[in-house]
Amino acid sequence: MKLAEGISRFGSLLTLTGVHAGGEIAGELGKLTQLRRLGVMDVAEENARKLYASIMEMQGLLSLSLEAKYTFDQGQLVLWDSLSPLPLLRKLWLEGPLEKIPNWPGSINNLTKPRLGYSHLSENPTSVQILMHEPAEKEH
Repeated sequence: MKLAEGISRFGSLLTLTGVHAGGEIAGELGKLTQLRRLGVMDVAEENARKLYASIMEMQGLLSLSLEAKYTFDQGQLVLWDSLSPLPLLRKLWLEGPLEKIPNWPGSINNLTKPRLGYSHLSENPTSVQILMHEPAEKEH
């Protein structure tokens, strides 16, 4: 869905998915600091910096899904190392070609549901200490 400008006035919104990253939306999302679940489509180089800066304002985010904008000549998820680990993130879905696996997902302690889709990685992501920490065993 393409949102009109002004989404930031819904500051108490908890879930927002299926949103296109184009226009000023990428920057406005940073005002939705209460979000727990965010799904963004059409992430491209021209909107990635603003989008990632907005995501960094969402310290309570539990689920993040990012999908690259698909074009015939490009469509890669970019600037991944510009994101820092979000402390509460449990689900991380990255969809689209990646040049490499980002460094930061392995440092997210709560991450239990990682997913890479259509990444076109030449290396096996399970061989690179990426995405998943086992939750600590509960003591009886």
